[in-house]
Amino acid sequence: MKNKILCLIFTMVFGLPLQASQLSEFFDEFNATFNGIPTQSQLLETFVMALLAKTEAAGIFNDSLGQKCFLKNRPTDMPRGNISETDVLNNNRRHIIFWGDSMTDWIDRIPKKFPFPIIGDQQVDIPVDPYVYYGANWNLIDKRAVGGTTTEDLRKHFDIKGGSNPSLFFPNPATDTHINLENKNAVILYGGNDIVRYESLLKAIPWLTVFRHNAVVNNLNRIVTYHQAQGAKVLLLGHTPRPSVPDFNFFGDQGIFGDFMNSILSQTLSALVGAIQVGGQALSDITTCINMGQCHKPPNVVEMTASAIYAGAREREAEKFLATALNMSASKRTDSTWVSKELAYQTIMIKNLVAMQRNTEYMDEWLEFADWGQVARGQWWAGNPTLYDGDSIHFSHPWGHSLHATLVSNKITALGWWNNPIPSQGDRCNFTNSATFQTGQPVGWTPEPPELPEANEDAMLLLLLCFYFGYCSF
Repeated sequence: MKNKILCLIFTMVFGLPLQASQLSEFFDEFNATFNGIPTQSQLLETFVMALLAKTEAAGIFNDSLGQKCFLKNRPTDMPRGNISETDVLNNNRRHIIFWGDSMTDWIDRIPKKFPFPIIGDQQVDIPVDPYVYYGANWNLIDKRAVGGTTTEDLRKHFDIKGGSNPSLFFPNPATDTHINLENKNAVILYGGNDIVRYESLLKAIPWLTVFRHNAVVNNLNRIVTYHQAQGAKVLLLGHTPRPSVPDFNFFGDQGIFGDFMNSILSQTLSALVGAIQVGGQALSDITTCINMGQCHKPPNVVEMTASAIYAGAREREAEKFLATALNMSASKRTDSTWVSKELAYQTIMIKNLVAMQRNTEYMDEWLEFADWGQVARGQWWAGNPTLYDGDSIHFSHPWGHSLHATLVSNKITALGWWNNPIPSQGDRCNFTNSATFQTGQPVGWTPEPPELPEANEDAMLLLLLCFYFGYCSF
């Protein structure tokens, strides 16, 4: 069997029009891939792209969200006072905020690359009419999603403008720099880029993924705090499974890495139970699991390291090469089993450690997007490829977005959120002479839990540099 695989690779390699230098470079990449070690080019690419994305996100959020009343009163960030009730309502018509990354941002456009003579491939956004999905209710939605961003990108902007005082009840926009969220309902789908942005490093050191998931939990808890401090309601959305191409699972089956992830996850949660004294069914279940002996720690460091290296075997370069050589469709994204599984772990943690602890609404779409043919074969992580249509990361137009929008719309209807919650006299950003403002702790407020041990983006960037320069010790 091994000889057949080598023959296949040999045939595919020499069947491609590659220069000798390209062939040598590919084998270097391919060898590093199977050893679970990111190449220098991968490390540098990941570092540069992550740093640029982080910097770009900060600028975008500063321009689009600003501070004080800018979210409601652009281009000014100051309150509009003594206005009519009609103006109050007009200035607050879009009362449902959509926070998120490209999964939400692409609801009204589809970025595509088209070949052009001489200048090569160029990205051209195809406009999509969001009224197709949400009807007239789109007029009530304020889409603030930014493709490519992470939970930390949004949290950092809130922290900067909020003076790192997220629990300040109903901040005054005339004096406090907080972003005004009064009388808003927020729908949040976030966290995928927190993993994908550092994919190459996380595959090489898979136990880091637990601490990246912890970072997502911490960031979402902080974002929830800013909303609840102003009486804004929050709906958290779980992630959806991504397609796993049935005939392309060269690196998709994680093998013993599944056992490893379960072990390291339970080890981290075991430490969490001992370190953080909070109530709730989630931690109660974890404690019971440990006490019953159903959760086990990795036996030793050697086995942990071996599992980590094995898990790093599925890497992008080999995956792209094989997909292209086999002339597979949708080779732009190829198999996304690793991403899908990580999003599954993240979804569970968001539900148990954010939604259940913080009195927020929650909606899980996993089953609706699953590929039931593969689920029946035990591949619970496989998403329905029809809903992604050639892009195994994002919802396609119109099937995936249509299903997602329908589920979200139905949830908002069930919650009664389509009705604008702003009173006739307004709030601190837009008010009449008769305005009265709530003070003190809002209804539904929950204290922010202690932060979990995390690997934030600064730590990930430092790790990338230390591996790149070869000065790492553990």
